[in-house]
Formats: sequence, C-alpha cells, structure tokens
Amino acid sequence: FMAGGYAAGVGFQITRTIEEYSLVNDGNKSAHGNLIARGTEVAGDFGTGFNQGNGSSTHGYASGGSFRTPWQDTNAIDKFAFASNVTATDQGDLVTKLHNSSTQNSLTHGYVTGGYKPDAPTARRSAYQRFSFASTGNASDVGNLIKAVQNCFGASSNTHGYSSGGYDTSDQYSSSIERFSFASNGACTDVGYLTQGVQNGAMAGVSTVSYGYVAGGTTGSNTDRIDKFSFVSNGNASAVGSLTSARIAPGSASSVTHGYCVGGSGPIDTIQKWSYASDGTSSNIGTLTAARQNGACSQF
Repeated sequence: FMAGGYAAGVGFQITRTIEEYSLVNDGNKSAHGNLIARGTEVAGDFGTGFNQGNGSSTHGYASGGSFRTPWQDTNAIDKFAFASNVTATDQGDLVTKLHNSSTQNSLTHGYVTGGYKPDAPTARRSAYQRFSFASTGNASDVGNLIKAVQNCFGASSNTHGYSSGGYDTSDQYSSSIERFSFASNGACTDVGYLTQGVQNGAMAGVSTVSYGYVAGGTTGSNTDRIDKFSFVSNGNASAVGSLTSARIAPGSASSVTHGYCVGGSGPIDTIQKWSYASDGTSSNIGTLTAARQNGACSQF
C-alpha cells in the first residue's frame, strides 16, 4: 500500500489516495481508499505528503507529513483497514509535528524514528517514538538514536528496529546503521555502516527475517544502489544490486521473497522488485494509477 504523497499536477499536487498492489501477482496498482482530508484543496485533493507508513497484521498507518493550508506540518496518525476500501480514521497523534522519518514495526507497535520537525533550532529529531496497534491513542518517545537525522531508512527484524543513513545535524550524509530493542527500547547501539552515506531513499525500508535493505536515495547525486546488511551478525552492509534507475523519495515494501521500490521523485509511476534469493538488478513489474513520491507505505 502507498498512502498520500506528492503527485504530478498543478502546483505540485498532494494526493490523499491510498493505492494497493499485489505482492503475489505482478501488475498495476488499484485505488483502495483515502486518507483523512486535510488543509486546502489544490488541484482536486486535500492530501498529505512526506508522511511515513507503518503496518500491523490488519491495518496500515500514515503519520505526520505536510499539507497545504498553505504549507503546514501535521502530527496526525491515520489508520486504514487492509481488508476494505474505506476512508482512514484518526488513530492519534505523534509526539510532535514531523516529516521525513523512517519507520519500523514490531508485532504490537509501530515506531517512527528521527525526522524533521518544523520548530528549529533542534529541527532533526534524535528520539524515536511508538504507538500501539491494539488501541487508538497517541505515540510516546521511548528511546534515542545516536545521531539526530532526517530522511533515514528503516528496517525491522523480529526483535529489533534498525535506522540507517539519513541527513544529520552536521548537514552530512550518514552511513551509520543503528538498532534498538523492541522489548526494552532505550538508546540505540551502532552495529555497522552502509557502503556509502545516503539519505532520502526507500525510507520505510525493506526487510527479510535475516536482512535489512537500503534502496536508492541521494549521496549528493541520486543513486540506484541496493545495500544489504545482516540482522544476525550485525556488521557492515554490502552492495548487492541496483534499482532500474537512480531515484530519491520512492516508497517500499517487503514480501516473503522480494523487495519492492515504488514511484519516486519526478514524480514517476513505476513499481519494481528484486529477488532476495539472488539480489541483483530490479525489474519493472507495473505502474501506479498516478505518478507519486514521498508517500506512506505498508504491507501485509
């Protein structure tokens, strides 16, 4: 699923559409529902962009981001059912208005890590927060990153959340891989490095049971690189493949067998995937109903 984001159109339109695509059968996306309407209508939509996505076994979540009233950030968390095409409902609020975060998921909670909040001078967040999937309610801060970053990449093992890369308070592209425990939360630990300092790629991340992936982004220029790092042994990432083209601000998803990269800056409309078994170069498998970037992604 991809919810909200920036689309092509008059005045750089922000969409509130939720789209879905199959992880079983390749092909195009279809409309699934809508986020809660926010702000002022421009080019036919009351959408939210730069938001971040989480997913439980039954629902997708889209939190934070920016909308137009004119431009304004939000701390709202929207919730929508995977099983039915409906307009999202209000789950609660993040700790602060926020955009360009990464996300992680345990079985019971959604996590939102780092990000950019509009009330400078401490614009980039060092805290990570979580909210419950079981009940509506607000998020709360439960731990801290080593570095305050925005545009970082998320990944999730069965026991830990991972945050890697991003743009830090020294205005540098980070290559650090940090992790935190779902059981105890608290401070992150540094477990390795990406092959390059990078930000603003597939920020919802791609994960298997054993590995995390970092796809696309910018190192100062756009990159098509796919990095892979182990959850079991920790350590540094290795470059294992490439996207069909260099891109920033795509969405992402994980199936049991493949990683997915969706849309991206332009905006563009392609859906692509790569195999976990062989890694290597991605292949295009379909298109969105409309080109978009910087949307909130989830899957089940």
